[in-house]
Amino acid sequence: MWTCIIIGLLVLVVIGFFQAAKKTSKSKHEKEKELSDKYNLDESNELFSAKYLGGHPSINNNGDLRVFHKNNQLVLVSFFTELVSDDKVGQYDKYDFYICGSIDFASIKEVTLEDQSTIENRITVGRMLLVGPLAFAWKKKEKIESAYLILDWNDGTFNHKTLFEFTGSSSMQKANTARNKLINTVKKSEIIRDTQ
Repeated sequence: MWTCIIIGLLVLVVIGFFQAAKKTSKSKHEKEKELSDKYNLDESNELFSAKYLGGHPSINNNGDLRVFHKNNQLVLVSFFTELVSDDKVGQYDKYDFYICGSIDFASIKEVTLEDQSTIENRITVGRMLLVGPLAFAWKKKEKIESAYLILDWNDGTFNHKTLFEFTGSSSMQKANTARNKLINTVKKSEIIRDTQ
């Protein structure tokens, strides 16, 4: 008897899980379609996906962003999931997005790459004040493979350094590919603009 009850509960849990997964997948597909239909942003004009670390005046929180190009601008889009409760299905992840910022191509002054060791090896003023000349010998031991794409740009009033992080064993290759796609896209837009 107890075995039947336990098996029945397990079956209900599995069915609920698949319904929630189907709903999340549908929600993700619908949001991707909305982004494409409403904002004309899709895989064809996506440059890269990375973790945003800071440096954009319109974005206060760091997190994963997808970067698109449209109308001679970079468009920064945050995708996220939130837990939603539904009486029929139960709890599931709702997939959504918001456009959180943009950068005009003409405002970009420089696009650089740095790896984690370069950033860690910079001698900061705080470290220099704290330990003096020993700051040059003070090294961090943690090894995490990361590469950073840094956009130097000016919004007409202020200079900004917007920082994106790529992680994993091929992080430098991912960051370099993103840099090259970005530079080629900006160059292509300049050529089109010059011929008009």
